[in-house]
Amino acid sequence: MKVNLKCFAQLAKEQVCDYKESTPHELPEGSTVSVLIEQLGLPRDAIKLIFVNSTIVTAGTVLRSGDNVALAPVTGGM
Repeated sequence: MKVNLKCFAQLAKEQVCDYKESTPHELPEGSTVSVLIEQLGLPRDAIKLIFVNSTIVTAGTVLRSGDNVALAPVTGGM
C-alpha cells in the first residue's frame, strides 16, 4: 500500500520526508505508523505529534492505502 508522508522541522530529510510536499512510501498492508517510522529510520523519541488524515493518532494506528501522515517534532513549549 502507498501512504503519503510530511515531516516538519528537524524531522525533514530530503527524499525521505519533506515539509513542502508529501513523500509517497510503500508499506505492507496492515502496517502501523510505528512501522513507517522504523522503516525510515526516524528517531521515535524526537516525534511529538502524529497526524493521519489531519487527526492526531498514536504510533500504533494502522494505516490504509492513501493515508496522509504528518510527523511533528518535539519543540520548545511542547
